[in-house]
Amino acid sequence: MAKRFRWRLDTVKRVKEREADSRREALALAQRNLGEAEDAKAKLEAERESQHERLRGGGSGKLNPGDLQTTHAFLQNIAERIEAQDAVIKEAMEAVSQAREALVEASKETKILENLRDREHEVHKRDERKRDQAQLDETAGRRAFDQKKKDSES
Repeated sequence: MAKRFRWRLDTVKRVKEREADSRREALALAQRNLGEAEDAKAKLEAERESQHERLRGGGSGKLNPGDLQTTHAFLQNIAERIEAQDAVIKEAMEAVSQAREALVEASKETKILENLRDREHEVHKRDERKRDQAQLDETAGRRAFDQKKKDSES
């Protein structure tokens, strides 16, 4: 009867698969954070553009120095917030890149283990076939010997 294939590194493979799963989740989280940072920047830029439109379409053509000063200060603030958001986006992009590299590395390790397991399983199957064939040859040899013995006795 064929022996069931048991691979000695199955536990290691399961650990590596769990590690790859956690790195996949970390990548998804980093991508979500990047998306949120980009959305926040887009909102700031839209707010800046709406202020510019408000200034352009100021209506009567008369400029109120107080409103102009307030709007200018507001636009300065938005510009600073956009710059800060750019830094956040850059950090988020680096985090995504690092998470992607970590996932690729974990996936490579898992794939290496899968290939090693497949090769060892093929060797196991080949050895099983050899044992089965040897057993069949032995059985056939005994039958032939018994048949020859029976023919010589008759």
